[in-house]
Amino acid sequence: MDNPNVTIGNPWGTMLLLGVLYIALGAMALIWPNTTLDVLIIFLGATALVGGLSSLYYSHRDSNGMGMVAAVAMAVLGVIAMALPQFVGDVLVYLLAAFFAVFGVLQIIGSASFSGVSAAGRWLSVIVGVLFVVAAVIMLFFTGVEDSKAVIMIVFGAFSVMNGALLVADGLHTRKACP
Repeated sequence: MDNPNVTIGNPWGTMLLLGVLYIALGAMALIWPNTTLDVLIIFLGATALVGGLSSLYYSHRDSNGMGMVAAVAMAVLGVIAMALPQFVGDVLVYLLAAFFAVFGVLQIIGSASFSGVSAAGRWLSVIVGVLFVVAAVIMLFFTGVEDSKAVIMIVFGAFSVMNGALLVADGLHTRKACP
């Protein structure tokens, strides 16, 4: 009989595998940021296409037809992502910049209403909000879209490598704890 502690079904094996995959994905994003983004967009597009077609197949059970509409929209967006990954990447930069701007402004406004938070905590919240707004302005007005995409992927890559390293360490630690 196989040793059950070595199978991927155990938490340590899953953590170890995910950690290695995160490190690999992060390294790719750090080395080839724009190419990795395009590949991720194509992969997500394929996932949306398959999910949309699958949902379309099962949408006949939907009484008001909204499931069918959602399924078709998902499939169409998947095709667009696969056919035009550069365009989708550009749109993502603008959406992320808009999110940063809105989040930053809401963070600044919300910091005034924090109850039970020290003045230092409120100021820290304001600083975080300002940093988000500054990041949005830089992404929209001071860098090209390609540069913004590269920076986003480099940050994503660094995060993925760090997350992967933590998962590997946690997986190895969990393996030692397994009987």
